[in-house]
Amino acid sequence: MKILLTIARWAFLMTKLRPIQDHVIVKQHEIESTASGIVLAKTIDKPLKGTVIAAGPGRWLSKQFIESTLNPGDIVIFGKSVGEEIELDGETTILVMHESEILATVDE
Repeated sequence: MKILLTIARWAFLMTKLRPIQDHVIVKQHEIESTASGIVLAKTIDKPLKGTVIAAGPGRWLSKQFIESTLNPGDIVIFGKSVGEEIELDGETTILVMHESEILATVDE
């Protein structure tokens, strides 16, 4: 089981990485698997969940600025093949995607 990063560690890593326009940085939640690492069939076809780490300011559309609707800490649902995976320090992987690739937010 991977160790979750502390808020201080995320803050340190994110000082060097800032999303622009309508891009969002998301830390994907762990996919459900067995103790031996086998991914359960019921999780294969479901959209993925993650936590927003940072969101860009927004984007321009037809001379109008549209602000981002996401905030750090929001839990979001997104499809399987969206965004770009970026490895930060050899052990931390994040996703950078457009805000429009996020399907929904989850209120918990």
